[in-house]
Amino acid sequence: MNFSVLSALVMSAVISFGSFQPVQLLAQEPGVQNVPIDDGALSSANVPVGDGALSTNDGDPDTIGEKLDAVTEQVNTSGAAQDATENILTPIREIGEVIVGIPGFYWIAFAMMAAGFVSFLLQLVLGKLIMLARFHFSLTEIMSDTLGLLVSSIGLVLLTQAATSTGHLTNSPAAVLSASIVGAFFGLIFYFRGQTQELREARALRAGRKG
Repeated sequence: MNFSVLSALVMSAVISFGSFQPVQLLAQEPGVQNVPIDDGALSSANVPVGDGALSTNDGDPDTIGEKLDAVTEQVNTSGAAQDATENILTPIREIGEVIVGIPGFYWIAFAMMAAGFVSFLLQLVLGKLIMLARFHFSLTEIMSDTLGLLVSSIGLVLLTQAATSTGHLTNSPAAVLSASIVGAFFGLIFYFRGQTQELREARALRAGRKG
């Protein structure tokens, strides 16, 4: 249940209980005389509630979103943040301007991204099935292969968009097919090397447990 909803229910119960007249709870019994209760005594018994207890909207998504927007706006208008951003992006832009001018850059980059995609995909799917068949499970290796697959996929997509916008690589089917074949070939090599290493580590771990 949402914290704000739970707090509202509790506060409404407290208010309803505070406004309920105790006199109505006293049953009329023979020989017992009801004693009138002073309203001032009841009002003096009320416990003051602080503003922090009444503020039940602090955890609402809208309130959190407004706070995040305020922090984002403050960072965007900060001179120190802008200088730090330039210090991070300027070297990347300079390196990008240099390597883009290298002949065959898009072909090499496409082959590298394709190799990473094939290698991590095989390691994450086929390799982990082999390891599970050998009763070896490593969450760290699965997370590492997943991260590598995501990075390779995003890099392949961004590289294709950049090559399309500049007119390089994508306008030549021969370049795309050759880069894909070379990338898949090296991806298979990297996969077999990684699979062999995982099997070797699994055997060493099993031998250590037996010893």
